[in-house]
Amino acid sequence: MYFFICLKFPVYLTAALHYLSFLRQCNVKAVALDAYDNARFLCDQYYLTSPELDIEQLNCKLQENPDRQFIYSHHLLLLLLHVAQNPEAPVTIVYTPSHLYHILFELFKNAMRAVVELHGEGDSVPPIKITIVNAKEDLTIKVAVAQFL
Repeated sequence: MYFFICLKFPVYLTAALHYLSFLRQCNVKAVALDAYDNARFLCDQYYLTSPELDIEQLNCKLQENPDRQFIYSHHLLLLLLHVAQNPEAPVTIVYTPSHLYHILFELFKNAMRAVVELHGEGDSVPPIKITIVNAKEDLTIKVAVAQFL
């Protein structure tokens, strides 16, 4: 047992250093994939199967634009907001990755358990769909089973 802990500790330590503090550019999709991989490992060990993951992300956060100082009409506002958005950009937030990882890991564990216990331990397990939306003032992460959307 002691030998096993000595082998695993350096790997855990290097991974944990990444999650110790706030990051200005915390990539939500990367943290979600990390949490999914670890939850999938546990699900595979316990149920011998696990659902796939389907990730969709949308970045609706406005980019810094110095020309948006004076807005006179409603139509100009809509045009300016449409031009300033970049939906394909990666979703990044200022947050602690370890806290986000813990939340997503528990959500994935619960979702995987519900899906596998409902559909049985076969190959017909529906995927888990996660939607990440970064708006002007908040971040929304929706975890759902693709069959019930």
